[in-house]
Amino acid sequence: MKKRIINVYSSHMRLFVNTTPHPWPQRLLAIDQAGTPYRLHLCHATLEEVSQTGVRRPTEPHSHGDLYHLVLYVRGSNRAQMPSGMVAVQPGSLLLTSPGDAHSFGVIDPGSVAYHEVTFRFLAGNGHPLSQPFPSWLGSLCGMELPAWQPVLQLDDLAVADLKTRLAGLFEILQDVDAGTGFRAAGQLAGILAAVVTQINCRRSAPDARSAVARGLKRVLDFQSIHFAGVLSARDLAAKAGLSRATFLRHFKQVTGTSPKARQTALRLAAGKQLLCATDLTLDEIASRLGFCDAYHFGRAFKQLTGLSPGAFRRTGTELLAVSDAASAPCRHRPRPK
Repeated sequence: MKKRIINVYSSHMRLFVNTTPHPWPQRLLAIDQAGTPYRLHLCHATLEEVSQTGVRRPTEPHSHGDLYHLVLYVRGSNRAQMPSGMVAVQPGSLLLTSPGDAHSFGVIDPGSVAYHEVTFRFLAGNGHPLSQPFPSWLGSLCGMELPAWQPVLQLDDLAVADLKTRLAGLFEILQDVDAGTGFRAAGQLAGILAAVVTQINCRRSAPDARSAVARGLKRVLDFQSIHFAGVLSARDLAAKAGLSRATFLRHFKQVTGTSPKARQTALRLAAGKQLLCATDLTLDEIASRLGFCDAYHFGRAFKQLTGLSPGAFRRTGTELLAVSDAASAPCRHRPRPK
């Protein structure tokens, strides 16, 4: 039986999950320093933390002796406090702080911002925290020397979408607490850190080439999001991106974390959830609209993703509609009598 989720708060402004104290060990990510292993301890994750003038957190800078922050701004433009001083932030600004770094992610100037945040520490067996700067241990973890980066990494639209999806995935994992939560959460954070490393290393590439690849991938993602019910081969999508098939598949996986076929299936099934909840269409009609050859193949793919058959999903309403904002409404539509 699954344990009750720990300290989860939600409001119109944010979703917050606090994982301290930890209900499970987290051993997938470990940093070795002078022969001493330091293991990951996730502290909390926040989606859509909103800071606005005169409403939320104080803007006075502060620091922690043992915490690392990863913060992605998703709405609004303002300034934040970092160890180097005031920095401009806007959607796509990624901030990384280390223990001892003075910081404040709330607004400095009049206005408001919203950001996603994950906070964690690494502890030795005796409880001693790791205090290495972010670049040092991250480079050690991924086995390469990372180039120096600015206090704010400004990500392009594709990278922002990818990182938002990964952070939302971490938040979802942390809400579903059982014996494997620590393992899954650490794996998800490893993917987030890998995406950060990719962005840091991208700055070594030629800007023009990187921009061309990003534009090509955006064309494909936009096209796929509209025409997911059609037949979309990897070769055709690569041609639309202006890339070779191998190069396209490599960059697509880096940006989305999955393959074109898997993303297309996910888009179809997300639309299927909405059709199940909002219409009286039969399963055959829904399957046809989504590009599945019949209701059987639609049902099999749907159950693989959700654990429920389409009929059970429609009847019980235990799943939430997949939407891009913070909250979703449960499915309430009653099935057509047979």
